[in-house]
Amino acid sequence: MNTSLIKTHLGRTIMVQWDTANPRPYSRRNLIQGTHGVFAGFPTRLALEGRGSYHEWTQGDAMREVYDEFEHPLWKRIGEAATRAGGHGGMDYAMTFRILECLRNGLPLDQNVYEGASWSAVRPLSAWSVANHGQPARFPDFTRGMWQRTKPLGIVT
Repeated sequence: MNTSLIKTHLGRTIMVQWDTANPRPYSRRNLIQGTHGVFAGFPTRLALEGRGSYHEWTQGDAMREVYDEFEHPLWKRIGEAATRAGGHGGMDYAMTFRILECLRNGLPLDQNVYEGASWSAVRPLSAWSVANHGQPARFPDFTRGMWQRTKPLGIVT
């Protein structure tokens, strides 16, 4: 089991936990938490600043209003077909659809080589930290500062 803390250039903290050693029922305990709210997976639920109370989860049918407001444009376009096709709630379909859409239309892919390298660096940096009694590992900037000038992808805006 390992818990890694990643501090970003902008001062944000990311906690990654990995545990394949301890016995327990299957779970995808996903959590995204920020200063204005929290989203948890399985069961899907959230608490947002200015919407109800931080002492209670919004979930089930009460999530419809949030989905209507924040649904991603790609999911609005293909979500029904993706859900029918299955595979992780339709996500397998959506990811494959988007890659093919980009390739067919000459669009940049939604992940570039630098992001791929960053995702891949978490494991070896965590291993180094563990081997060195929990010392912080400096996370390399594979973009050499270009991340500060990267334009948002069209699918995100």
